[in-house]
Amino acid sequence: IASLKKGLGKIVVITLFETIFATVGVGLLMWAFNLPIYIALLLGSIAATTSSVSTMMTIKQYRCTGEFVETTLKVIAFDNIISLILFSLMLSISKANLDSSSNNVFLTIFLPILLNILIILIGGFFGFILSKIITPNRTKDNRLILTVAMNLFLVGICGLLSLIDKNVSLSPLLGSMAFGVIYVNLTKDSKIVSQLSDFGAPITLLFFVRSGMSFNLPSLLNIGLIGLVYLVSRVVFKYLGSIIGALVTKSNKNVIKYLGMPLIPQAGVSIGLASLVATSLGEITPYADTIQSIIIATGIIYEFIGPAFAKLSLKLAGGLTEENIKK
Repeated sequence: IASLKKGLGKIVVITLFETIFATVGVGLLMWAFNLPIYIALLLGSIAATTSSVSTMMTIKQYRCTGEFVETTLKVIAFDNIISLILFSLMLSISKANLDSSSNNVFLTIFLPILLNILIILIGGFFGFILSKIITPNRTKDNRLILTVAMNLFLVGICGLLSLIDKNVSLSPLLGSMAFGVIYVNLTKDSKIVSQLSDFGAPITLLFFVRSGMSFNLPSLLNIGLIGLVYLVSRVVFKYLGSIIGALVTKSNKNVIKYLGMPLIPQAGVSIGLASLVATSLGEITPYADTIQSIIIATGIIYEFIGPAFAKLSLKLAGGLTEENIKK
């Protein structure tokens, strides 16, 4: 939080531009391919997400520093928060449109936003509680058990809140992000991150295996052109949005020129959201499979080209020097 205070206004503006440009731009193009507008914008909201891992691992590997690196990390942090809120709203609108019995504007638009804000607050509260119960004399195993248990409890509360209305989509991801943010800022505990990374590896692997099992290969024949348009347009609109946002905030020339490149990778969060769409809408619309096929297919490509673009942007912006590479 301390590092975010510097230039916070600029970061928020840039992130709003690049996420909204991606959501609306990609959504309108998908609509032009005869997807219903609410489904098209739902796909657009997934397009707004960014996989932070590729860029962060590149920065960590080469020990990159500087203003461009700081701006990149901050934008990526806010990017998925805004994208998750947009996704939750669009998923609720999609459910309401597919369910003819739901026509309440408050339940369709405002209730999802209010409940997701509540989830963020609850997640932050859980982070506060965890900071109090994990004391220095806790064993390594005990710390891991408490952290995972608190997170699972938080996700369970999300499930209970979703019972308020079947058309409202809540994001356990937002709550979990708030949970981690508050805990680490209150405790400055960096050890728990490495513990969770070790613990999470097999779970992450199972997640991708499960996503692969949901990938319908024959459906690629039906989404060939629309998938290609999604692949290209997402990059174009995210890049264009970052440029305009950087110009509006009068950021330095490196941010204006190259910030769009580290925003290209997309896999983890987007595949998770596509799986959620399949779970939530799979029984009531065939478009759920279309969304999942597009996201998984393009996600593979993004993960091939994403790290290369992230490294290139760092090099062009001066954050990655020959001295870094030698080290």
